[in-house]
Amino acid sequence: MNMNLSVRKNGLKLIIFEDCIEDPREYNKDTNIGTMVCFHHRLELGDENNFKDIKEFEEWYEQHKEEMRFRLPIYLIDNDTCNGCVSVTTDEDDYRETCGLLGYIYCTKERLKEFGNLYEGDDVLTLKSILEDEVDDYDNWLQNIPPYYSFEILDKDKNQVESMGVFEYYSIEQMLDEMKERSEHKYDFLFDAALKKYDENYM
Repeated sequence: MNMNLSVRKNGLKLIIFEDCIEDPREYNKDTNIGTMVCFHHRLELGDENNFKDIKEFEEWYEQHKEEMRFRLPIYLIDNDTCNGCVSVTTDEDDYRETCGLLGYIYCTKERLKEFGNLYEGDDVLTLKSILEDEVDDYDNWLQNIPPYYSFEILDKDKNQVESMGVFEYYSIEQMLDEMKERSEHKYDFLFDAALKKYDENYM
């Protein structure tokens, strides 16, 4: 979904534009259990690291294996598989012919202790599921799923009278309803006009 929508009414202009949210590796850095190390020839992916290549990381990991709790490989899905978007997965079986090893996500025993031993008794399958979820969240962010939008309202002199973001897009009706709920209700007519214009132009 890629939509930029604007409407004018009663001397005001509403502009709805595509926006983005912060990288979940950065935004959730205090709650992520895994550390994601990735190696790509042109893109900086995953968490920041000082390894020169995947081989150096694998050697380091083996040397520190006693400190580790769990590790999962991360694969880069061929761009053609995901409509030109960069995509990552921990599931090699689904993309065996198109995947290349990108890196790993791993969890240390020390990292688990930082959570008050919350996961100390959990088995490998539970930790695997947690790390898979972290990779899925990162993959959604890379592919802009769901897309996010913000809005601004300008007066006749192009002065900004209100702006707000970011809003998840699952349906235009849901997003505009949330925008109306969070903004001043005196501007509801603008969001109603935007929905009408969307229906006329995009449906």
